[in-house]
Amino acid sequence: MATLAREFTYIKFGFIYITELIMLSVILSSMVRASLGRKLITFKNGIINVALLFLFAYQSWGLLRLIYDLLFFKPSVTSEDNILTVLRNFSLVYYSIFVYIVLIVLNFEGAKKIEAIFKSILYFSVLRNIVVIVLYAIGYETFIPEDGGIIGGHHSLFAVFSFLISFYFLIEYRDLKYLFFLLLNLIFVVLSSHRSAFMALIGSVLLLILLYKGQIKFKLITALLISFFGLSFVIITFSESAFAFIVRKISENFESLVYYKLSDPNSNWRYLYWNNVLKVFLENPIGVGFNYSLSN
Repeated sequence: MATLAREFTYIKFGFIYITELIMLSVILSSMVRASLGRKLITFKNGIINVALLFLFAYQSWGLLRLIYDLLFFKPSVTSEDNILTVLRNFSLVYYSIFVYIVLIVLNFEGAKKIEAIFKSILYFSVLRNIVVIVLYAIGYETFIPEDGGIIGGHHSLFAVFSFLISFYFLIEYRDLKYLFFLLLNLIFVVLSSHRSAFMALIGSVLLLILLYKGQIKFKLITALLISFFGLSFVIITFSESAFAFIVRKISENFESLVYYKLSDPNSNWRYLYWNNVLKVFLENPIGVGFNYSLSN
């Protein structure tokens, strides 16, 4: 996923997607563990138990609603009146099964194995973005989206995640190679010029500064300042015109969100979609089922 981002979810075998195969393997392995008398989750934390109860209620309600939709099936507003479409819309519910993977990993795997997972995300994401930049530099990657830069939107969010992973290892192990990764992922976010990536990065950094206490906060701010000035130096040294291009793209993306939501296709779609979601929710607070298309 760190390498392919959203494209990973499109991998399928016949009509079954790879994400569904992963979830099926989790369910089957959990059933085997339960049949052998092993505990699946041993958390005693009250907050986690409440979250699990909420998740179970959400999935149960979704399953009941799916059964109702299939028994009393009516064509949707987009005439997508086949059962497969209803089941695909049900993914809103069954994708939440991925939460259990997190709990199982945190519950049974040692700290080193969990760190290995995060390092894998960091390395594969960085490798992918370096390849894209190299291809762009030698002229093979010539497509730049109108609403973004060289790094794609979904990959820029993995860069944000990798930035936070790099920061964690930098503070924990004081290893300067993670300062390099921190700077590198900051460059990836800037090269993407995506609103969502910048908002995620800024929000995450502010949250870190608020949560960390004492001397660790000084280390955090120092690491971020070094990264910021290092990034500025690299970009300006590389090309003043490139720096100006990136600043202009960032500015245009934020302006389009506020001032041009009816002319910018990306912003326009979201503006119309979320207006429709709020309207439908107010009219049907218990839901409209899985044979209704909110994006119509």
